[in-house]
Amino acid sequence: MIDLKHLREDPERFRLGARRKGIAADVDGALALDARRRELLTEMEALRAEQNRLSKEAGLRIGSLMGEAKKADPARKGAIEAELNDLRSKPAALKDRIQSLEKLVAEIDPRLDAMLLEIPQPPDADVPVGDGPEQNVEIRRWSPSGFDPSVSFEKQRGFRPRSHIELAKMHGLVDFERGVRIAGARSYLLLGDGMLLHQA
Repeated sequence: MIDLKHLREDPERFRLGARRKGIAADVDGALALDARRRELLTEMEALRAEQNRLSKEAGLRIGSLMGEAKKADPARKGAIEAELNDLRSKPAALKDRIQSLEKLVAEIDPRLDAMLLEIPQPPDADVPVGDGPEQNVEIRRWSPSGFDPSVSFEKQRGFRPRSHIELAKMHGLVDFERGVRIAGARSYLLLGDGMLLHQA
């Protein structure tokens, strides 16, 4: 997946790169979705700061009003209760708005990730532009001296090369059977030098 920071800084590079690769990528759509997400996050942070400020101020005010309510006459007590309810409801309203914004961000995130996965990394400037593999340019080919790539390895060297699985079993680096018995299908145990190599 491409880095959003790089996409924001140089969207034209990604547009051109997608065109050069022949991929229809919605760079502008991804940028618009990212801008919307950033707006929502900014609003959420501002609301959280406001909620914290109100909670702190309300806590002090609620404490003093509770003390007044104990000593107040019935007429004043009703006004104090109304003010207490108002002080308690403001942070709750902010909390509801924050939760709705979090929900919107949670809906945007997977859509944005999907769009970013469709935008390819721009190719290097030296890469030739072509419509398909037919236009690829072979720069060089290498093989050991005396090796003919058109003839199979087994015919040239007289033996079949072993796979990494065969080599690992042969050298006691891995145990597939025990791994499957212990943890299920596609599991294996690393043994001895295999474990040390894995931790290197």
